[in-house]
Amino acid sequence: MKNKEMQFTELISTLSSILDLDENIKLYHAWRTALIAYRMAKLIVPKEAVQIFYAALLHDVGAVGLKDHIVHYANLLDHGGQENIRLHPEVGARIVAEIPGLQEASRYILDHHEMYNGQGYPYGKKGDELSIGSQILYIADHFDLLLRNESMKRTDIYNYYRTRKGQNYALELWPVFLEVLHSDGGTFFHLISDTVGYLPLMHQALQEVSQIPLDLPENFLDQVVKVFGKIIDAKHSYTQGHTERVVQYSQIVGETVGLTTEELHTLQRGAYLHDIGKLGVPVAILDKKGRLTDEEFYKVKKHIIITMEVLDSMSFLRNLTEISGYHHTRWDGNGYPDRVAGEEISLEARILCIADSFDAMTSSRAYRDAQSYEYAWSELRKHAGTQFDPYLVKKIDRQKVSDRFKKVYLSQFASISEVL
Repeated sequence: MKNKEMQFTELISTLSSILDLDENIKLYHAWRTALIAYRMAKLIVPKEAVQIFYAALLHDVGAVGLKDHIVHYANLLDHGGQENIRLHPEVGARIVAEIPGLQEASRYILDHHEMYNGQGYPYGKKGDELSIGSQILYIADHFDLLLRNESMKRTDIYNYYRTRKGQNYALELWPVFLEVLHSDGGTFFHLISDTVGYLPLMHQALQEVSQIPLDLPENFLDQVVKVFGKIIDAKHSYTQGHTERVVQYSQIVGETVGLTTEELHTLQRGAYLHDIGKLGVPVAILDKKGRLTDEEFYKVKKHIIITMEVLDSMSFLRNLTEISGYHHTRWDGNGYPDRVAGEEISLEARILCIADSFDAMTSSRAYRDAQSYEYAWSELRKHAGTQFDPYLVKKIDRQKVSDRFKKVYLSQFASISEVL
């Protein structure tokens, strides 16, 4: 049984790697940033090293809704002029502040694009207003971006930082940065520049960090999973609040059919994570207003595979794999990713199928307006026995359940009076 810190490290590092998926290619931007930042922090602010490490892993979480991954916005000078980029440190800091144990990390994220001379963003802070942690993040983050610029050679990167010491970052960080680049017998620069050469060093860092105690509450896993749901919904503009509503619809159905407290708890976790694979789907596809091409639809369907791979990779969440991963299966066997049917599909996944479909119908999407509440119920009845478990639909097709569904449905609107 893994301890809390090991589970926490695995959760955060896994989320970080999913956020760095780009057309199903692993960019490892945050992992590289984290390795450099962690090594620098251990040399100059060792007591803050763990928080700086986690901050680096999640430093771009606020950019999850960008059309392209942030590494594609190569011109660093243009960042401050684009509002969605300029605000991503603030958005990311707010998200990370909700993760137990990472309040200090959130403050580093907030300032990771500020510069020592006051020319950074979003607030133009300077000098002593900036923490060492945020400046370390600035150096490590930019280093990975510069590595991706094929026109820059090793000497160009050294000169970039050398000419900016005391301007972009505090002068005292220059020798620390140099020491890290020359570590591992002078091979670190080569290893960090290689596509996968640095991964053994990163896995070593992850193992080291997972042994350091954090002040985590007993229910930290549920708190982190809930934040993951918010991050998933932030991926594109049409899913605001979707995950939370799916959780609530699922709980209503689960309670109605008599799930135990433990089963309801498992269902809740599965609902929060049911769309985690969408973090690996391009926003341009998720927000496309027209009909998807076959290739685009394949990429959307791929999110289920990613979801299952992610959950399978963590032993303490593996029991959710076929709950979250089968929410697009159908009672008649014509869903995806696997051709399972009827009671071969877990009860929790069948419940999720109803909850997810109901919210998808009653909320707006890029390609259509929201359907009415009454229409969604008629669709549940119409497709009972084909898409949906007929027993579940019959069980919930009653006024008491409908009234509870209605409250969740109305919650997506700013004011209930606007709907009535």
